[in-house]
Amino acid sequence: QGRLCLDVSSVGGLKFKEAATLREDRDGLYNWKFFNSIVSPDEDSPARILDVMHDKKTMHKLLAVVKLVNEDLERALKYILTKVWRAKEIFDQEGISDPGMVIPGYRMARLASLFLCGDLSQVDDILPIIQRVNDGDGLDVLRAKDLLRKHIEAYDEWAAELDRAVKWAALMLGGVSIQQPIEAFETPPLCECLDESVYEGIPTARQLYQIIQDKPKLPLAKSLSSLVSRLSPYMTLQQVSYVLHLRPCSHWQPFDLKRLRYVYSIKKKVDEIKESYG
Repeated sequence: QGRLCLDVSSVGGLKFKEAATLREDRDGLYNWKFFNSIVSPDEDSPARILDVMHDKKTMHKLLAVVKLVNEDLERALKYILTKVWRAKEIFDQEGISDPGMVIPGYRMARLASLFLCGDLSQVDDILPIIQRVNDGDGLDVLRAKDLLRKHIEAYDEWAAELDRAVKWAALMLGGVSIQQPIEAFETPPLCECLDESVYEGIPTARQLYQIIQDKPKLPLAKSLSSLVSRLSPYMTLQQVSYVLHLRPCSHWQPFDLKRLRYVYSIKKKVDEIKESYG
């Protein structure tokens, strides 16, 4: 899709760049970005490679070439690509656009059930396996194998490979043994180690609520609005939510309101991860 330039560095490094041309610029799969993702990968390279893998027309041509060389390899690649395409369809249907959106445990179980059997019938069987890993008790190998045996048609044909994959996953997700004896160290919270003078001038949560609720019809003073936004990272999720709902948006300074909402969104995401993942 258009012309490209190949740069060779003094040490032999390769890098493709877009060439200056009078031709119409078309952004296709096989432009300079694709070739550059192979010879000089960057943070966008995985997405570019996935775009090519998700292009069924291209992959079918590749499979036809592989089949001429080795039919067994072609069959294995075809099976893998079919599963990759299936996973993309599920992610699109579920609105998953970022890896972080897969983290909550129930969503993991939901996606795994859709991937294995095409419906949600196995969520209740998959969720305990995920929770067991989250709790640090390792992968339930027997349950995992039973699920694979039940829903993978070619399980008997690939039993040895799948068995090794499950054992590898169990090793990666298993707990780490601790050498005995274990020595305990006294580690009090940081807030108990600091001198009380550090907190001079910082209001307590109750004092902060009272000040914010004072004169509810008038906008907050700039200094108070700034103070609350600066203290928000040290508040709990519930406290930030409560503060945000005490006053309408127009009573806050724009920058402080933006900061409060940003802190709230981060704390909410962390809370979701804590409750659903581990």
